[in-house]
Amino acid sequence: MGATATPTDLPGVILAGGLSRRMGADKATTVMAGLTLLDHVANRLSPQVSSLAVNSNDPTLATRLPRIGDAISGYAGPLAGIASAMRFARQVSSSSHVLVAPTDTPFLPADLAQRLLSVTADEKTVVLARSLGRVHPVVGLWPVALKETIEDWLSAPDNRKLMLFLGNQACIEVEFQAIETTHGPLDPFFNVNSPDDLARAEIYLKALPHDIK
Repeated sequence: MGATATPTDLPGVILAGGLSRRMGADKATTVMAGLTLLDHVANRLSPQVSSLAVNSNDPTLATRLPRIGDAISGYAGPLAGIASAMRFARQVSSSSHVLVAPTDTPFLPADLAQRLLSVTADEKTVVLARSLGRVHPVVGLWPVALKETIEDWLSAPDNRKLMLFLGNQACIEVEFQAIETTHGPLDPFFNVNSPDDLARAEIYLKALPHDIK
């Protein structure tokens, strides 16, 4: 990757701007085992990045992290949050990329940034996580150079689909293996989208090996 993207100056942003329809409440503030999902993700990512912020349009969100809202009005989907992450990255770092991850993935790998940074990519290539045969477009390194490209794309009201946008970009995928637990294999990018998912996540959290918790 370009010389400006290193583990020591890589910024990160947690995407918490979703509508949380299936959860029925704000996922960022949903509590799992005594901590909010936002705190779980922040605890996973903080050691891996030089600075960490949360993308949320809720001014009342209680968090110790800097909060950055979307510059695009209305709900434009995750691409708007990613563009905001790029704006934050430019303010705090000279890194060519910013690490993004959603607030509903409490089991993110401790070596997520390291693994993504290990591939050879130029300053306009998106590096995405993949597991169990599925790519995760909102977990990865996004080039800050794409900020204006994303904003131009979103200026058309019909352009909201993240995977459609990615179809026109250079992408590399990095495979991550399932985590073995006493409850069975766990996708490290398990999404907590509903109350049932939350109950499953709490079971998996108890079943994780102690060196991963």
